Amino acid sequence: MQIVSPSADNTIKVIPRVYGSTYDLVITNNETREDTTLSSHAYTTVGEFIQFVILDADFTFVNDSTYKLQINTSSGQVYRDSIICTDQTIDQTNNDNYSVNNGEYTPVSQSDDEYIFV
Repeated sequence: MQIVSPSADNTIKVIPRVYGSTYDLVITNNETREDTTLSSHAYTTVGEFIQFVILDADFTFVNDSTYKLQINTSSGQVYRDSIICTDQTIDQTNNDNYSVNNGEYTPVSQSDDEYIFV
């Protein structure tokens, strides 16, 4: 699963099943089922990873939306993944992890419950 930001350029790192010379990225919005194809998208290779930078000008992610990502070469599909777009601050070194319940649920530290023992 890839986590991206709605207000910035986003970097996606993948390890494809087969390496190619050109890659097409197909991004599908799960709510609208609308496909966007970024043909012959630029990439860099970092070790075994292929790194794509999706510029905000090329594709704009909508906050709190989910997407499907397909990466294709001339030989077919080489990678498939899910994308979640969020404006949450995520830094796993500081244990700031992604939460689907962010801002929805707040634990109560005190309780006024009284128990009656008979």
